[in-house]
Amino acid sequence: LDKHHVKFIFKTTENKELPLILGQLQIFSKKAFQKDYFEKNPLLIPVSSGPYVIASFDVGKKITYQRNPNYWARNLPSRKGQFNFDEIKFEYYKDETIALQAFLSGAYDWRLESTAKIWARGYVGKAMDNKKITKYLIAHKMPSGMQGFFFNTRREIFKDKRVREALFYAFDFEWANKNLFFSQYKRTTSFFSNSIYASPPLPSPEEKVLLAPYEKSLDERVFKEPYVVPRTDGVDVLGYNLRENLKYAQKLLESAGFSYKNMRLVDKNNKPFSFTLLLNSPAFERLALAFAKNLRVLGIEMKIQRVDLSQYVNRIKSYDFDMIVGVIGQSSFPGNEQRFYFGSLSAKEKGTRNYAGISSKAVDDLIEKIINAKDYKEQLAAIQAMDRVLLWGFYVIPHFYLPNYRIAAYNYIGMPEISPSYGFSPYLWWIKKERGLQ
Repeated sequence: LDKHHVKFIFKTTENKELPLILGQLQIFSKKAFQKDYFEKNPLLIPVSSGPYVIASFDVGKKITYQRNPNYWARNLPSRKGQFNFDEIKFEYYKDETIALQAFLSGAYDWRLESTAKIWARGYVGKAMDNKKITKYLIAHKMPSGMQGFFFNTRREIFKDKRVREALFYAFDFEWANKNLFFSQYKRTTSFFSNSIYASPPLPSPEEKVLLAPYEKSLDERVFKEPYVVPRTDGVDVLGYNLRENLKYAQKLLESAGFSYKNMRLVDKNNKPFSFTLLLNSPAFERLALAFAKNLRVLGIEMKIQRVDLSQYVNRIKSYDFDMIVGVIGQSSFPGNEQRFYFGSLSAKEKGTRNYAGISSKAVDDLIEKIINAKDYKEQLAAIQAMDRVLLWGFYVIPHFYLPNYRIAAYNYIGMPEISPSYGFSPYLWWIKKERGLQ
């Protein structure tokens, strides 16, 4: 419209989310970014309009930002209390061990920890002994999405839901959390864990209305029972342990037509039950080995194959796998991306996030209701109904999630007592006056 306004015109008003998505687009100077901008000098510092500007950089090593004194939004109420550092420097390390030791020696000020073992045992040394560093667990309400062992239901071996449910009972989260992850994680029980979108134990009246047309095609437990992940710590009402879980898994496998021959599980054609878990890094190997051990008790062989990243990506895009460790993230405002994750069309198209090959009319229709919901209450019911249907489809063996951020920082960094619900922001931090005494 003019140099300060851009107008988008939509053909329909059905998708309420689309204007919000387009509103996130960044606007750049046309004059600054000419057609051959990156060809001429790919390392030219770009024109920007944020609170910081790039002051200098060393490719692959570090980048330094300086606070922009002429930042156009500095006096807006939403910016008050933010951007308190005159200079911010990002330094890159190729090796995680070296990065940690550099932090402990004072080379940089704070770090976000991603490894449970390092968080539990890695922070040692003089800085810790002298209490110069504080470890923070900052709770958040970010939807954790779904991480887990994803079945490829395009493969004949995993088409029967009873088979998928049986393997679901062979995963021992409690053992893994205690012995591998220092009891730092929570079990994932929803495709929207750690959020208001996670389905409640039983369907709400609004959910029941949405689910009613599919009553004959869905598992009857969708309407009558809460979805409960198996436990092995014996603290629930039934006192279940791994042995009891495997017994139940065995019954499911037998009901699906499998039997035991020479200590191995075989189908009606005497073909042994064997499949491959595809990985691209050693990160989940210990977890996978523990899972494979439990499956062997059931007479099932799970092979573990690790390939390089390029091969892994190509095989994922073409769905050339039996099982993977997959992650489907979720935002705080679910919408049309659910088609890409769970829609029937995405199950047939290569390169989507529908790893499991989910193809369900109920799910398809609920996705459209999510996208076209007229208000929050209507959308919430549709999301929770879809979550419930997906869970009872046993398309994935849920893993776990971290309900907080693990942050280690030197004590001269000040932080507000209350952090944002949907993430943390270092831009709200500051340097304490007594830094020189540290």
